[in-house]
Amino acid sequence: MTSAELVTRIQQDFVAQANDLVDPTDYDNAVASAGRDIGIALPVTTDFLIKAYIERSTRHLFFILMIASARKFRAEAFHLDQRYEHYKELVKMLDEKWEIDQAENVYELAGASKEDMFGTQIPSGFSTNSLGEDTTYMGINIIKSSMDE
Repeated sequence: MTSAELVTRIQQDFVAQANDLVDPTDYDNAVASAGRDIGIALPVTTDFLIKAYIERSTRHLFFILMIASARKFRAEAFHLDQRYEHYKELVKMLDEKWEIDQAENVYELAGASKEDMFGTQIPSGFSTNSLGEDTTYMGINIIKSSMDE
């Protein structure tokens, strides 16, 4: 998923809040902030990273909305305070989920597979031919040391 595709996807999710997100760069800023959280540059192709980018971008948009609601605290209507608290809870919930996702997907965030984390295979040193006969000490398999010469 590219940055443009991600912005389009998030704009579809936030269509109800489109009036509150008046700055067109809010979406781009949210995607950029998500990239800093995740530490992997776009484009991404794995399901986990696409989901992580969507969720972290969503979290940053909720944070933008929370800040916008905070400056309306002194208004006459009390429901604005509730809006702020709801955004605050959403941001907190998404941050907690991100901590769990990071712990569960360490390998993918590191750019490595689980198999890569085990290191290099060290063979036993024995050699066999196609018939299964031991050829460890025959011909080409014998390494002469410099002291033998």
